[in-house]
Amino acid sequence: MSNYWFQQRGRIVVSEYRNKWYLFWDSVTKRRTDGALVRLEMPLTAGRDIEAAQAVLDSFTQELMKILPEYVPG
Repeated sequence: MSNYWFQQRGRIVVSEYRNKWYLFWDSVTKRRTDGALVRLEMPLTAGRDIEAAQAVLDSFTQELMKILPEYVPG
């Protein structure tokens, strides 16, 4: 199970194509192309309920979002 998104300059983007557009736009207007791909993975053992695992991953994501902006270019 995996969740991922792109995060840069205050934006959270899930589309690879939209992210590429923003990279281009920011390179022209701000001369910046830095950012981050955030990818969270959780192994599923045999018999593990997918919905329960997703709930755990979602909870972790909420906690991560509180501190992530400190480490991602703004």
